[in-house]
Amino acid sequence: MYAKKMTKKHKDVYTLFKKYKYHILTGLILLLALAVRFYNFDTRWGIGNDDSRDVLIAQEALKRGELPMIGSFSSAGPFVFGPFFYWFIMLSYLLLPFILTAPWILICLVGVATVGVLMYCGKKIGGNNFALLVGLLAATSPQLVIRSLTLGQHTFVGLFTACTILSLLLLLEKKKLRYAFLIGLCIGAAINFHYQALNLLILLPVLLFIPKISVRTKLLSILISTTGILIALSPLIIWDAQQGFANFNNIFEYFLIGQYRLYVPNSWTLFLFTYLPKYWAFVVGGYQYIALSMMVLTGILMLFAIVKKKLPQMLYFLLVPFSLLLFLNRFYKGERSEGYLLYFLPFILLLTTYALSLFFRSDIISKRFLLLQKSIGSLVVIILVSANIYFLATTVWSYHSQRALINSGIDRLLEKYPDKKFAVYDYKANYSSFNQPLSLFLDERHLIDKDGMPIGILCYVKCPKGYPMIVELGGVYIADLRKVRGIEESPTWVNVNPANMYDDLIGWSKRHELRSGFSFQDYLTQKFLHF
Repeated sequence: MYAKKMTKKHKDVYTLFKKYKYHILTGLILLLALAVRFYNFDTRWGIGNDDSRDVLIAQEALKRGELPMIGSFSSAGPFVFGPFFYWFIMLSYLLLPFILTAPWILICLVGVATVGVLMYCGKKIGGNNFALLVGLLAATSPQLVIRSLTLGQHTFVGLFTACTILSLLLLLEKKKLRYAFLIGLCIGAAINFHYQALNLLILLPVLLFIPKISVRTKLLSILISTTGILIALSPLIIWDAQQGFANFNNIFEYFLIGQYRLYVPNSWTLFLFTYLPKYWAFVVGGYQYIALSMMVLTGILMLFAIVKKKLPQMLYFLLVPFSLLLFLNRFYKGERSEGYLLYFLPFILLLTTYALSLFFRSDIISKRFLLLQKSIGSLVVIILVSANIYFLATTVWSYHSQRALINSGIDRLLEKYPDKKFAVYDYKANYSSFNQPLSLFLDERHLIDKDGMPIGILCYVKCPKGYPMIVELGGVYIADLRKVRGIEESPTWVNVNPANMYDDLIGWSKRHELRSGFSFQDYLTQKFLHF
């Protein structure tokens, strides 16, 4: 009797699992995504010059009750990003006001949300099994995980590219114009965070090829998408209008002229066998030889599906833009670091997943060898996920040693000067990766004051001499700068107190100070005359 009851109970559990298998496995994949991001989180969240700067500015904006209308300057030229990243950090401190790591916690959740959006894309393309497979690869993707632990605006390009693709898939399925608006809104948000997302504008002409809708509706969808882009960029547009659109002129100058000033070695050989496999590995596979193999396998299987006329219509709307993006990137003259290529990530994950899914189908390759196909497919998936996890486990993410170093320095500083507050200076902005976190950690302890004791972190080798050491920190030390004459007016010493950084990087934006010497009209005139 007992055995019969247990058997019935097991059958009920199995029936329940079978009924909700997709939901249970989805939950487990999202838990995996959370685990690989939050495991040992305290030693893995990163701090450097850019993220400490952005946190200091966002915190100062909250103190002043101001809403910045611009973001940080681009390293590529004299133009600024949109303000959404600062707004994100400000929101994180409104939600978790007493936790310094609040924005890092939220950006980890952004990474998990990206996994969820990609799974929904997979479900639209190939059903539940496809969604689970793309979720497994996305949850363990080295770039997605590492970018989830790095407080940077680039991370949001991956999220909003995935949202753009999902909106496109929904537009293809439902033919509702609201999804065209969402496409524009997502593209605009991605551009607001980082200008690498300008490449996503290539998706707008794709709307002209949506089947089973009139030409009028297609044109209207492009107009509505453009409206969404403008709405997402409206804070930056309004501010730039007050600058005579100098910001947009400087962006045009960079893309038309500036990127060619710096020589970056490039060729089809370098692009196909070095740049692209290296980045593909960072998205999935971890190691370049695995990525190169997957690139070849994906290309062959995609081509095979096209020849057999089995490629889903939705994938054509991803494959063609992806191919065009690859072509554009091949001829781009600027830097190709992984942080500037995040708009590729969702395409690579979805196309790789589709190639792998073909191993589990009898209508593409062969019915006779289906078991062998599935075995090979399962083995490839195991290799990819294992390589992802191994790469993550052996990659050094920890900035904890630097944080511990600076915080221990502050503790010893307080032992010597228990009643003092401090003003932090950076020598020629050469040591911002130390001094800006120092300012942030001092401000967290309420030890920053504009009239405080001037200090700064310097190093021993090939560094300025003659500044007394207060606290020794290994290869660097906290220096006493009280004997520096006119330090406030000195161009050599940069004050990195929160208030000063805010005034330097945001305060100027309230005035009409951005200038541009570029004229698009003059550029076209010169081009035509030269032609």
